Amino acid sequence: CLDEIKKNAHKINVLYIIGGEPFVMGLHYKVLDALIECGEAKNITLKYDSNLTKLQWEGCKIVEYIHKFRKVLVSWSIESYGKYDEYIRFPTKWEDAVKNYHLLAERPNTKIDVAITLSALSVLHLDELMTWLKSEKLDSHWNTLDTPEVCRIDSLHPEIRKRLSEKYAGTELEFLCSYLDVVVDDWESRWYDLLRYLKSVDFVNGTDYKKTFPELNIQ
Repeated sequence: CLDEIKKNAHKINVLYIIGGEPFVMGLHYKVLDALIECGEAKNITLKYDSNLTKLQWEGCKIVEYIHKFRKVLVSWSIESYGKYDEYIRFPTKWEDAVKNYHLLAERPNTKIDVAITLSALSVLHLDELMTWLKSEKLDSHWNTLDTPEVCRIDSLHPEIRKRLSEKYAGTELEFLCSYLDVVVDDWESRWYDLLRYLKSVDFVNGTDYKKTFPELNIQ
């Protein structure tokens, strides 16, 4: 495959590398090496989806490759801010991800934006994330989680959804009200399924949703 890639590299404009997590995929670096060896890297834009938890694998560091390509576009997957993102994207460490973001952002040919998945947990503190993104001058776009149903926004308790709707009304996040204000006939079973799911997550990860998201402790 590497020989075929080098033979056809002059036809490549954008190389979109998805995962898993691309920066810890060893073979991915062999592809980059092949593009550099054939002299076409300078004409190619690299595009990534990444959570930015790690920027290297077995001695290969993406920061040592970036300047050899025309441009690098990174869509950074974030669900919330700080400890909330750490819970949702376990075992992400927020400070490490932010450090890696700044490391990449320093490269003049690198552009980073943020992809946010709207879910039952991510909407709880989305305003805090948006405030931080603005301070970093980071653009963002949305993905809506539909499955599994247990993690959807409308699986939240109606009282929680009502409070969030009131908080976001009249703000840039007002569009969330269309998700928060829906009437869910089987809301009780959906709500308890969500709590059971979170308890299972905590059992596996050694986390505690009640401490991270105390607003979910509703009777």
